[in-house]
Parts: sequence; C-alpha cells; structure tokens
Amino acid sequence: MENLVSGMLTFYGIDVSQEVYAWIIVLVLPINSALNPILYTLSSNIREHRRSKAKEINVQREKELFSREIDRLQSRLKAIIKEKEMFSQENDNLARQVKLLKARDSESEGVNMTGDH
Repeated sequence: MENLVSGMLTFYGIDVSQEVYAWIIVLVLPINSALNPILYTLSSNIREHRRSKAKEINVQREKELFSREIDRLQSRLKAIIKEKEMFSQENDNLARQVKLLKARDSESEGVNMTGDH
C-alpha cells in the first residue's frame, strides 16, 4: 500500500525524498507487517461467520420446506384413508344389496316352484 502511494506520487511528478522512503521502510512497513495477520484473521472470521449464518438460514429453509411437504403428504394420506373408508362402506352396502337380491330371487324361485305344483 505504501509503495502504491509513493509510486502514484512519483507518477504524477511529485518528488518523494529518500527520507520519506526511509521512514516508510523503518516505520510503516513493520506496522503493516504486524497488522496483516490480525486483519487477515478478522476478515477470515467475519467470512466464516457469514458462511455459517448462511448455512444456518439454508438449513432452516430446508426444515420449513420438509415440514410443509410432510403436512401436505399427511393431508393427502388422510384424504386417501377417508376415500378408502367410503369405498369400503359402499362395498359393504353393495354386498348387502346383492345378498338381499339373491335372497329375494331364492324366495321368488321357491314361491314359483311351490306355486306350480
């Protein structure tokens, strides 16, 4: 960063003395070197925290989606069970009607047989 500033000053025609370079080398570069690991660690921690938060949000969204899907499937299952019960009742009613019709047919055949004699 320091080299960039001094380079730009030189580029625009501003003379940077040897004394300024010496101060940069003696004072600014060691401070910069000492701060770099701290800055890297902080930025790394912030990035990791953001990733963790994003992952947490994604997990929560997935849980909500799965929960909605489970609710939908449970509703559908209840509807299917209700339909099955209705069909079962209809089947029972039809079976009773068939028995009644067979009984009537048997009775009418019996009446016809006894009436013909």
